[in-house]
Amino acid sequence: MSDAVIQVLNGMSLPKGIRNQINEAQTGVSEREILEQNINGFLGEIQLLINDLQRRFNQRNEKPREKQLLIEQNDLESQKKLSQILLADGDVTGSQTLINAMVQDPIVSSVNENVQFCDLMNCLITMTTQNRTINDLTVSETQIVEDVAHSTTKIANTAQVILSEATGEITNYPIVKIPSGNNLRIVTELEEQIDNNGSKLVMYPNPTAGLISIEYDGVLEGQLSVKVYNILGKMVFSLSVTTNTINLSQLDNGVYFINFINADGNQVDAQKLIIQK
Repeated sequence: MSDAVIQVLNGMSLPKGIRNQINEAQTGVSEREILEQNINGFLGEIQLLINDLQRRFNQRNEKPREKQLLIEQNDLESQKKLSQILLADGDVTGSQTLINAMVQDPIVSSVNENVQFCDLMNCLITMTTQNRTINDLTVSETQIVEDVAHSTTKIANTAQVILSEATGEITNYPIVKIPSGNNLRIVTELEEQIDNNGSKLVMYPNPTAGLISIEYDGVLEGQLSVKVYNILGKMVFSLSVTTNTINLSQLDNGVYFINFINADGNQVDAQKLIIQK
């Protein structure tokens, strides 16, 4: 029986017995079902090609093309990736607009993975607007990051990187919740020691097109390791220097966190840097 006939019969109020007999008489797969299967197969292949194209853009650091591709897709996962890219590029307003749209969508916000993604992104956006580093997480922000890191969501790895960077330790998950307190800061023993000694590293100019100078009131012997992380906690660049001038001109415009580590492997300081060319 053709699809056209089936469609007409489906729209008719037939007695249950007659409809059952018609259904039992049908054998094989309808043309419509075959067409739907083919369409689904083609859509799957198209999505694989799009994902591969995005990976290539990312690997080649072709951010404008990657962002345009994500904008054209306009699905939830593409919007998530786009919000991360915008924040890493310093476009806080654009990233916040996408996150707000997700939070306000009742269907999107009903899924726990989406909620945790938005919670973590809101933490990073707030840190950026308040000119704070990963080392300055508040108690409530730390709890959010820990909850996300403890989950099995796609964004959990980013949260784990942020926690490891904030504490200076590699944590085995699941994570034990920290006790609350208004003045609690996530710092390593070394950071506490530096704070007590009044040690401070000054980095300027900031924002910069890429060339920065550093001054340190403590004693730095040997090489100084510099590790640069984007706003999502991913290390994007590292180098060792022996002078007070550092060239980071190869970085794209955006917001970065820089960790300075001495020859003994101890963290000297962490600074937030804005690249603006």
